[in-house]
Amino acid sequence: MKLAYLLLIPLLVFGCSAEATGPAIEVDFSWPADMTPCFDTKSPEIRLKSIPEGTRSFSVKVFDTEYAMNHGGGKVMNDGTGIIAEGALKKYKGPCYDLAISGPGNYEFTITAMDDKGKAIASGKTARKYPEK
Repeated sequence: MKLAYLLLIPLLVFGCSAEATGPAIEVDFSWPADMTPCFDTKSPEIRLKSIPEGTRSFSVKVFDTEYAMNHGGGKVMNDGTGIIAEGALKKYKGPCYDLAISGPGNYEFTITAMDDKGKAIASGKTARKYPEK
């Protein structure tokens, strides 16, 4: 019985991930040219490649790894174009450089492809500084 508890310790300490372990999705984005200075709710256009067959929707999470801040995301249906349109993420809050303490944030976009049953089948991520200068 003690062995079972020892096997659970890594799961409790490191947690479980809902991200898929399948093929990697290639992710790219660029900041909108007309962003407002702080917490713009219009998400950037996200371009995806290597989307697996059977992808019904995408779960998107945005996290500033520099300041450990969640910037939301959302769920979008796969329309087959490989593009998540600008403004499509309904729970998104953009960067706010005015509040930055020690320089630009590093915004990581994680995309998870979901099948028609809501199961994660692939994922990918990319990050970009804001401002990029």
